[in-house]
Amino acid sequence: MYESLNKLLLRCSKWMAAHATLCLLTLMILLGLTVGLWNARLHPSKGDVLFGVATEASATRGSSAPVLCGHVSVTFDPQLSVQQMSRVLRSEDAWIVYGPDALGEYQLRFSSAVPAAEASRSLQAYPEVKQLKANPQCQ
Repeated sequence: MYESLNKLLLRCSKWMAAHATLCLLTLMILLGLTVGLWNARLHPSKGDVLFGVATEASATRGSSAPVLCGHVSVTFDPQLSVQQMSRVLRSEDAWIVYGPDALGEYQLRFSSAVPAAEASRSLQAYPEVKQLKANPQCQ
C-alpha cells in the first residue's frame, strides 16, 4: 500500500514539475517581451513613429518624449459653422487631433508635406481663426 502511494506521489511530483517549468518559461517569455516593448517605446530611434507622431532627434532637444512640432493650438470664431471649419482645415491640409478643450482651443496637426511654420502662417491669415499658438519648443 505504501509502495503504491509512493509511486502515485512520485508521478504527481513529476507532472507538477513539468507543468511548473512550462509556466515559469511562459512567464519569463512574457516578462522579456514586456520589458523589450516598454524599452522600445521609451527610446524611439530617428524615423520611428510613436503614438502616430514621427520622431526626430532634432525635435526632442534633450527630452525623452517627442515634441509635437506639427501641432498648434487654434481658437476659431465661436460663430463658425462646422462646414466652414471643415473648409478651412481642408484648405490647409490640417486635421483636429483634440478639442475643443475647456478654453475652446483645438489641437491641429498639419500634413507633413508642408512645414508647420508655413502652414501656421497660412492658417493665421483666415478671419475665422481668432488665436493660433505653436508649441514653444518648436520655434
